[in-house]
Amino acid sequence: MMKRILVGLAGTTYTPVAIQRAVTLAKRHDAELTGVTILDRKSVLCEGVGMLKAANRESIRAERMAIAQFRIEQAMSEFSAACEAAGIKHQVIEETGDPFATLISLSRYHDVMLFGLKSVLEYDFLVSDPESLLIRLVSAGVRPLIAVSENFRPIARVLIAYSGSMESAKAMKRFIQMQLWPISELRIISFEDGK
Repeated sequence: MMKRILVGLAGTTYTPVAIQRAVTLAKRHDAELTGVTILDRKSVLCEGVGMLKAANRESIRAERMAIAQFRIEQAMSEFSAACEAAGIKHQVIEETGDPFATLISLSRYHDVMLFGLKSVLEYDFLVSDPESLLIRLVSAGVRPLIAVSENFRPIARVLIAYSGSMESAKAMKRFIQMQLWPISELRIISFEDGK
């Protein structure tokens, strides 16, 4: 059963697909959506501008902050409009600070978290490592996670990687219980060393 979905509203090219996927799932499961924006001022203001002259540095920081705030506002507006059009109960949470700590905290109260595949609440001009953030989230127990691509497409086939471990079995069981895409074709693949 899925009743609460957390949606990362990063304001990147992945955000419209994350919103569309979240709305589709919420309608199917009669779930409520929580959109979250997290402005990490430290990363926005400092990333890659340390070696520039003070005047240039401040100009770039001001421009970056304006871009980030514009994208956040736009993402929140698109999210609210999509939810209202679909008749889905929703809320938007605006946070600042460390995205990692915030997502861990918010995930405790949601059944699934959804965000863009290469934009975990980051902005295009940042030189960060979203893959390491994903690994940190999973290691901290934030799951299940759904990462969306830049283009929306219906889910018709699902591939589950099964290693025989307890974690792998739990993941497969949880996926089946959640019935995210109940009419999709499901394949299970496993890999072994040796013969």
